[in-house]
Amino acid sequence: MPSDTPANKAVPATTQRAALWPWIYLIGLIYFALHMATSTRYGYFRDALYYLACSEHLAFGYVDQPPLIALLGWLTRHTLGTSLPALIFWPALAGAARIVLVAAFARELGARRFGIALAAALAATPGLWWVIDHQFAMNAFEPLFWTGCAFTILRIIKTGNSKLWLVFGAIAGVGLQNKYSIVIFVTALIAGVLLTRAQDSVYALDLVGWRHRVSDLSAQLDLEYSAQLALP
Repeated sequence: MPSDTPANKAVPATTQRAALWPWIYLIGLIYFALHMATSTRYGYFRDALYYLACSEHLAFGYVDQPPLIALLGWLTRHTLGTSLPALIFWPALAGAARIVLVAAFARELGARRFGIALAAALAATPGLWWVIDHQFAMNAFEPLFWTGCAFTILRIIKTGNSKLWLVFGAIAGVGLQNKYSIVIFVTALIAGVLLTRAQDSVYALDLVGWRHRVSDLSAQLDLEYSAQLALP
């Protein structure tokens, strides 16, 4: 049963929000700088060469991935070049943005300055992230889109601002152009919201209405193009 709290009623803030500047951004900057400083140590990731080849034939979809990675490859070739630092730039930047977003997520959950800094440090130190964010591949951008969707859901719950569903749809839509697996995560997110008292934020909207339009429009061209080419 939906709770009696109106969906558009913001949750009152009990304490002043801690600032992300400067320490959180500094952690992200150090993370980015270390990736760039070591960008020539590993060599070319084999999949990156394939994505660069796809970038020479831009399309709305490919047999084995959506078009975003090829578009980034095209942009990189025509701006930064195809050197190792040029290819590492985008995944390293996505990793730094993920760190800042994780810190902002912790702040929304009530963490203070130390907790926020700890969240950022923990988002920056695992070896797994250093491997993923050191490769020009879709996996480097997926965590950023997933975290962005979850953060937007949290903001919707805390503020009651239903217009943020449009932001959620935009993030999910762009993320869908990166990897189709975001559909599983988004479905789980919305299902989780519907199983809690936060369901008011969903019931306040038309579930088949405008909050899906950005995501649907983003997916339409890719799916139609794949259908025309008889791709799976």
